[in-house]
Amino acid sequence: GNLELASVTTYAETRFEQTFDVDASSVTLIDLHATEPSDTWTQEFQLLSPESAKLPWLAGVNLYRQSASNLYVFADAVSAQPAFPAGTDVSNGLQDVSTEAYAVFAQVAYPFRERWTATLGGRWSSEHKSASLEPVPNAVTNAPTPYADVREWDDFTPRLALEYRGDLGLVYASYSRGFKTGGYNYPASLNPVLNPETLDSYELGIKTELASGRLRLRSALFYYDFEALQVSRGGAGAFITTENAASATVQGLEVDVSAALRSNLSLETGIALLDSEYTDYIAGVLVPLTIPPYGSGPLAGRLAVRG
Repeated sequence: GNLELASVTTYAETRFEQTFDVDASSVTLIDLHATEPSDTWTQEFQLLSPESAKLPWLAGVNLYRQSASNLYVFADAVSAQPAFPAGTDVSNGLQDVSTEAYAVFAQVAYPFRERWTATLGGRWSSEHKSASLEPVPNAVTNAPTPYADVREWDDFTPRLALEYRGDLGLVYASYSRGFKTGGYNYPASLNPVLNPETLDSYELGIKTELASGRLRLRSALFYYDFEALQVSRGGAGAFITTENAASATVQGLEVDVSAALRSNLSLETGIALLDSEYTDYIAGVLVPLTIPPYGSGPLAGRLAVRG
């Protein structure tokens, strides 16, 4: 009929290899060889209302699946001596992570009066992740193995917008909530499991044309509120680890102006003002736990920073 159905399918195969001289010397002290392959499938179906619909809407479903692994080996590590003989390889283990996620979403626009439109939408996301860490054959594995863990997360993220289209252009106000997935650091048995990060976004903006269309103005005032903010810093085993360390706020103003000075000459300028701060940040050192379920715990005497 008048409905429109769209199907989007993607497949990505990634093979990443890196050899890195960590100690930056001529001695084979900490020479890292990293291998990180992954295979990712996504499938999305979208159903759109007819153009003549009094209440324009869309609905859909998104499917996601990924298989990935991490393998870091320090070949012939002098740092392993004298505990181990020369030529010994040291590894943090072979880590496999599987992700399955799906989401359903919908949005409807409601025009009321002559120039007003209200839009209401939402997305429900569900994710399932599992990780395992195994010892590497013919190498000394310095992370606790075997390790296995399974986590599930779900969240509902709504969106609400109000628009007014007048003689000066478009004026809008919106609220939306974002969901950023959690996951596992490497090696998983020495680092905390990363939980999802959420963001509440508030925005007020205008898009207008002045001087018979020769001057265009786009401006937005926004406020972001982060919870369980994902922060990267030094972790166990000389690696960077990402953890839920803070909550934070960001507020700002963006203004873009385009001016047609002549038929073949235009001027564009813009400015962005940002003010951001951590409102709750645990800045202490994490130490690895060597007994199940492993992971990490805060060192005594940690410093809590609050704005």
